[in-house]
Amino acid sequence: MNLLDWNIFLAHVSDVSDWLPFIAFISLPKKVRAEFNSLGAYLFIIGILKTITLVLLVYNGVFNTMQFYHLMACVEVTFLFVYLTRYFGLKKSSKIMIVVLLLLMNFCNTLFFQGILVFNSNAWAMNTIILTGLGLSSLGLLFKDLESIALEKSPQFLIITGLLLYFSGSLFLYIVSSEVLSKEANGFFHNAWLIRSMADIIKSFILTYGLWIVCSPRMI
Repeated sequence: MNLLDWNIFLAHVSDVSDWLPFIAFISLPKKVRAEFNSLGAYLFIIGILKTITLVLLVYNGVFNTMQFYHLMACVEVTFLFVYLTRYFGLKKSSKIMIVVLLLLMNFCNTLFFQGILVFNSNAWAMNTIILTGLGLSSLGLLFKDLESIALEKSPQFLIITGLLLYFSGSLFLYIVSSEVLSKEANGFFHNAWLIRSMADIIKSFILTYGLWIVCSPRMI
C-alpha cells in the first residue's frame, strides 16, 4: 500500500471509529450515563454523519460531501463545549448564549467565506482552538485534585486527553487544508489528512477505555 492507499484506508476507519466509544457509552448504567450525555450525543450524531459521508463516497461515487462537514463542525463545537464546561460553574443561560455565538460564527463562515460545497477549514480551526482551550482548562481543574485521584484511572482525564490528542492532530490539517485539498502539499504537509485520521482513531480508543472504566471496580 502506498501513502494514498493508507490515507484512504485510515480515513474510512476514522469515519466509523466513533461508534466504538458510543457503544461503550450506551453500555453504561442509566444513572451513570447521564453524566456523559453530551459526549454520547456527540458520538452518536457525528457517527451517523460520518457514516453517511462514507457510504456516499464508497458506494454512490459522490465525491463532494463538504456540506456534511459544515454540519459536523456545528455538532462538534456544540456538544463538546457542553461536555467540557460541565464543571466551570457557568449558568445554563450563559452556556446557551455562548453556543449560539459559536454557531453564528460557523454560519457566517459558511455564508460569507467558505461556501457549503467548500471545506470549512476556518470554522473547524476556530472551533478546535476554542475546544482545546476548554480541554486544557478542564485538565487544570482535575490537577487541582491530583492528590485524591489516580489520573490513569480517571475517566475524565482519559476522555479529555483523548479529545486533546484529536484536537491537536485535527488542527494541523485545518491549518494546511488549502494546500492539501489543492493537491499542492509536499513532504510532511502531504500527510496532514493521515495524521488527522490517526488522531481520530486514537481518540476513539482512548474514549472507549475512559468510558469502560467508569463502572470498573478498579476506578478510583
